[in-house]
Amino acid sequence: MFTVVAVVAVLLTAVPARGADPTWTQTTQAEFETGTPVDVDTSTTSGDVLLSLVSNLTLITEDNTEVSHTGDTTPTLKKTLNFTKSGDTYNELRIDNTLACSDAVKIAYSDIHVDDVSTFTHDTTATGTIYPSYDSYQDILDFSGYGDGAHHYDLYLWPGHAARTAYNSTFALYRTYTYATSGTLTSSAHDANDNAIINANWGQISWTATGSTVQFQIATNKDNSTWDFLGPDSTSGTYYTTSTGVIVLITGNQAIGIAV
Repeated sequence: MFTVVAVVAVLLTAVPARGADPTWTQTTQAEFETGTPVDVDTSTTSGDVLLSLVSNLTLITEDNTEVSHTGDTTPTLKKTLNFTKSGDTYNELRIDNTLACSDAVKIAYSDIHVDDVSTFTHDTTATGTIYPSYDSYQDILDFSGYGDGAHHYDLYLWPGHAARTAYNSTFALYRTYTYATSGTLTSSAHDANDNAIINANWGQISWTATGSTVQFQIATNKDNSTWDFLGPDSTSGTYYTTSTGVIVLITGNQAIGIAV
């Protein structure tokens, strides 16, 4: 199981029955992609197993103070949200905002600027919403083209008539994706007979990982169907957590698989 982004290569070492190659490796993108992934990414970086981005709405920052603008029809800055982009989890953002007008006949407007560029404009034309009721908007922005570092969202507000008032309450910024907190990768079955080691005693499991908590279970059988993944004490409740760990009680079966 991964708890953070992982880079993994797996090596099983056996004592061969008839002098064959005593290793089975899972180190390449092609090898990983023959397995069954859950919340892990095996294709973005060749030869790596990474935690996947998953849908998970997460608040970055917000200003939900009620503000208004009246007296002129000039777009006026009312709120600013500052934040720092850091990595791929900021590649898609959602901006929640609200808008209302003091008069159903007239119109209120809002304009959201991203790094000083007008990006989303809203008005109350279609609904005629009268304060204290609000129209609510959710805007999705592809932020993948923006670099890591400091950014800001500005909210401008104005009425369509100088004698009317435009109102805003909600102004909130969210990430729509985060990395999964854990994931699993179950390998495809390996036929030990392919390496002429059908009667091998599988002796050791080793792997490499970066910035990760990684643990393994291993299963063998004779029918390539019945899989009971076990840890070093031969139960399903334990895991191999130390690279070069000794494999326990895996002897004489033909098919072998790994669950990470």
